[in-house]
Amino acid sequence: SEELQSRLSSSELSGYLHNINLNIFSQALLTEDQALEDKQNTAFTFEAMLENININAYESTPSVKNVDGYVFANNSSGFVSFYSENFELGFPTLFLDPWELKLAEGKVSWVIDNSEVNIYSDGLRLWREDSSLIYGDFKLSINDESHEDYLSLALGLQDVIFQDAVKFVPFHVIDKDLYAWLSSSLIAGSVNNGIYYGYGSVESHSAQNSFTSSIFLQSNNGIVQFDSEWPYVEELEADVIIQNGQLDIKAKQAKIAGTSLDNLKVHLPEVGEGKANYLMLSADALLTSRLVDYWLLESPIANNTKD
Repeated sequence: SEELQSRLSSSELSGYLHNINLNIFSQALLTEDQALEDKQNTAFTFEAMLENININAYESTPSVKNVDGYVFANNSSGFVSFYSENFELGFPTLFLDPWELKLAEGKVSWVIDNSEVNIYSDGLRLWREDSSLIYGDFKLSINDESHEDYLSLALGLQDVIFQDAVKFVPFHVIDKDLYAWLSSSLIAGSVNNGIYYGYGSVESHSAQNSFTSSIFLQSNNGIVQFDSEWPYVEELEADVIIQNGQLDIKAKQAKIAGTSLDNLKVHLPEVGEGKANYLMLSADALLTSRLVDYWLLESPIANNTKD
């Protein structure tokens, strides 16, 4: 389609093709019924081996770098099967930066239906330099100018460094203050397991809240600093949930300034862009007299408790 050709030309496609096999079928050699049946599927077939293919992002289309694999296409569909080192994948309408990966494998297919192009993956597996794993799939529906483009993205995270989890938080969807807080407050630890799911319009002119984003993270031995003036919360075995612009953290146990905490709950509500927000914390604690003195006289809340 013209839309697809425009995207490809604007994406500055580069790289190498090897062992090219192109077949063009002449409709003149087919019967009338065969020509009608095969018109959409077999006007041509194309296949080749791919080396170091790079495609820049264009509007909602993802960016990729260093793709090695195999491509097959005809005039209505196709697929790329790849196994690539030093791979890079970016979703520019969602995430701040592309993901740099040590190794990636999977399959991406497309189907062209008049003015609509559906691009979808099958079994993406992405390894980072620290051997953490991201796996999942996406589906992107590209439409003509009169209709919006839609993206569905589902990811699993495994053994990701806690402070790197923010790289999988959609900067262009959530509140910028929440993103800044996550970037500075996740100090150490790891994410044993995580899930990301997002769905909605990825047009730059889409209405607010037209894309829904949900993240669930299980932290292991996490360290979080809720505010720059507060001590670290340590030994955090927590469920971290981000629903669009709302944050919730729940942990059975944690420690802060030598104080053991039970049933820790943290809530940051979703507010409009530029509006003041607050972080609400609650927990159970059994305090010694020394700890009571610390919290009332020396901790950040002392300014409100001293005579």
